[in-house]
Amino acid sequence: MILFLLKKNFFDGWENIINIVVPNLLNVLTVALAAVGFWFSFSAIPDSSNPEIIYINPVSIFLFVLITFFAIALLIVLVGAFGENAKSISNFESAAVSNYFSCLKKSFKENLKFGFLVSFLICSMGIGIPFYVHLDSFYGVALGMFLMGFCILIFLALQWFLPLKILLGDNFKKTLFKCFMILVDNFAFSIFMALYSLVLFALSIFMLLFLPGLNGILLAQVNALRLRLYKYDWLEQHKDLKDVKNRKNIPWDALIKEDEIILGKKNFKSILMPWKADHED
Repeated sequence: MILFLLKKNFFDGWENIINIVVPNLLNVLTVALAAVGFWFSFSAIPDSSNPEIIYINPVSIFLFVLITFFAIALLIVLVGAFGENAKSISNFESAAVSNYFSCLKKSFKENLKFGFLVSFLICSMGIGIPFYVHLDSFYGVALGMFLMGFCILIFLALQWFLPLKILLGDNFKKTLFKCFMILVDNFAFSIFMALYSLVLFALSIFMLLFLPGLNGILLAQVNALRLRLYKYDWLEQHKDLKDVKNRKNIPWDALIKEDEIILGKKNFKSILMPWKADHED
């Protein structure tokens, strides 16, 4: 299933470059504006009594945290608006840039609420972990490591929030609850998707966040959850399976067979030399 997921993500991204790049422009603009805000707000002033000591203005630190908080929240709102297009692409349907802009207003409230939650967690982690570690004591380091581990678990679960919201459309609280259900029931797969998303993000840095960018990462997550939900459809149809081992033996080959047929025999040759692929078919 994972190999098919990687293949589908690649071709979905390639065939929808415009639908991904245009919304990513707003993400890039948001990051650029935040960077400008950081540059203007963050000031390092040498101490007049000792030029070797750098004095950090507390107001600058406050502005830095404030800009980070709202920039992250805004990015999540912008990425969340790509959800309808991501859902369409994942379902082998057509997507449109105009649909992205129409979804900005429709999804604003729920996505902003989630954005504030993520911003609060990131800012708390950024402040709390260094604070505890710099206490210079065993308990301080232990508390810092505990907070880091706790935040990692939280973010492993929250990576499923937008895909769940997009595919199932539940309310905020119910979607949050399902995030942790998915994490507990698919812990290894959640770790894989988190690492895969980090790889895509690293690749995005080299592409100046235009491709695959945050919207490309969301598309990958929507694809992953959509395929993973086949597992629960299958389990619902086989309630008679009482043995845990049998319930874990999910017949992925059969479950994704239809998707494989729809995706077709796409490969790198079909991208570089589509006329040959068409001739072979």
